[in-house]
Amino acid sequence: MTMHIEKRCHHCGQRYRYTASGPGCQNKVNNDRYCRGCQGEILVTLRKIPIRVKRIWVPVEDPTVEKCLAWEKEWDAEANYTSRTMSLENILYDMNDPDNHNYIGLVQGRGEFEGQLFRFDTWSKKPGKNTVRVAMEWNMTTGDKTVFWRDLA
Repeated sequence: MTMHIEKRCHHCGQRYRYTASGPGCQNKVNNDRYCRGCQGEILVTLRKIPIRVKRIWVPVEDPTVEKCLAWEKEWDAEANYTSRTMSLENILYDMNDPDNHNYIGLVQGRGEFEGQLFRFDTWSKKPGKNTVRVAMEWNMTTGDKTVFWRDLA
């Protein structure tokens, strides 16, 4: 379903139609704060500024997938979705065995892993294919990859 919302540009004040869902919602100049003209100029300007830090996912041995799944269940039991990071991912299926599927999760660490963001995936029938990755900052200027990524408000 396509959803259009009439908005007013935060820069030039012009009224415009924002596409919240449906065809065109992924267009780079479709923005909920700026009209297409102003958003286009913002994008042109930003292309001139080099990216300084990127988020990368680094494989880790600890925590395990089982620990990540336990954290996910704890959040579900607490029903505290204000602190839960959720992600929508494509699920993979084994074409030879439809009961075997891939599960991908995104979870904030707890305890000694507090403040760290983990992405994990597991197969229902292939336990050896489990992976856990931690989000790290990659400083594009210095090459440093030792700081844990934090999403800041």
